[in-house]
Amino acid sequence: MMTFETGQSALSIEKSPRAKAVWSGQLRVVGEIVDPLKLDQALLSAWQNARAHSVWLGNPILSPGFTRLLASIRSDARLGLVFVDDQLHSILPFHQRPFGRARPIGAPFSDISAILQPEAANHHAPKAPVATILRALNIAEMRVQSAWIEDGDFQSMSLNARPSYAMTALNGHIEETIRRHDPKRIKNYRRLEAKIGREIGDLRFEFGPINAQISAKLCAWKRQQYAQTGADDVLRPAWTQKMLAELAQRPARNGGFGGFCASLWAGNRLIAGHLGVREGANCNPWIAAFDPELAAFSPGALLLLAIARHMDDANISDPVRHYALGTGHGSYKTLFSTAEILLGDGYLCANPRPKRAFNAPLLRKTLERLDHIASVELTVLGRAGALARAGMGLFAPGRRARATEAELG
Repeated sequence: MMTFETGQSALSIEKSPRAKAVWSGQLRVVGEIVDPLKLDQALLSAWQNARAHSVWLGNPILSPGFTRLLASIRSDARLGLVFVDDQLHSILPFHQRPFGRARPIGAPFSDISAILQPEAANHHAPKAPVATILRALNIAEMRVQSAWIEDGDFQSMSLNARPSYAMTALNGHIEETIRRHDPKRIKNYRRLEAKIGREIGDLRFEFGPINAQISAKLCAWKRQQYAQTGADDVLRPAWTQKMLAELAQRPARNGGFGGFCASLWAGNRLIAGHLGVREGANCNPWIAAFDPELAAFSPGALLLLAIARHMDDANISDPVRHYALGTGHGSYKTLFSTAEILLGDGYLCANPRPKRAFNAPLLRKTLERLDHIASVELTVLGRAGALARAGMGLFAPGRRARATEAELG
């Protein structure tokens, strides 16, 4: 049994053969990999404290609840703990892959990942480099696409910085801020709202726990979109289906972690919705889908507009203060965003990585696609099927046009 300090209380963990000590200058850095389902209250508190200094780290994907959910579904979920001078320095939830490789917990649903540091706000606390943290955890490299880097130094880690967007509460002024971004476009969305009301039924927005019937409908629309655009079907594998089913049984209540659903209705007809995770006032949607028969009405955009109004409503008893929109270049993200941050895309490495020879755009996109397939499909058979579907999708007529049309899904 080893006892360490978390900065506020003592933390005891069982010593195992996987514990490893490395040196960074004069610092002795100890790494230990533990079962996310077997954590004491001191560690859970330290984990939550490590997220408290930024609303972006408050994303539910970085919560203990999300990691523990994945650990109950997948056998490769791990929690890395790193100690410096007997103080808890870093917390890293991840999926352990062969040959020293790792992926952020929940990938490809990990819209943000981070090496959480309970003492990040303490400028006098010892700092261990990312490479040292990885070596202590026996991680050779970790593929990241949306990595929070505490000091924002992406260049020294050879990461590409890309913006991630969110709607953040502005004391009731989100909708007005969005309107100023593009008055003409928002005016058109309001016109479409009125047209739907006349032709189909009055618009109604609902926000709350995941409903099984609504979830099934949204997932069916999303999978249809994947098939039409040639995108990887992240909803096909059994583990993702089980994750959504578990979230339907774990509604986010009393500030805790759980699933949520935002849905837009025209009369009694569901026209668009989001499924995702929530903790407290912080939401991260994953599955965004709409009724393809109503694509001309831009239902995905109308749903985001309804969410903005929901966040503006001072009478909501359980308000949402931060609604993640993720990375990417969709024009709707810049339109509806009221906050953004840079996140890192690339590889976190324990040792310097030789420069890649595949910086050509087409080859890079191909390798990214292969990596995405590998993160979704956990079996050889599943990956082979995904590769075959991806190959056929390259030759599907009108694929680009359909992908653009589905942007707001």
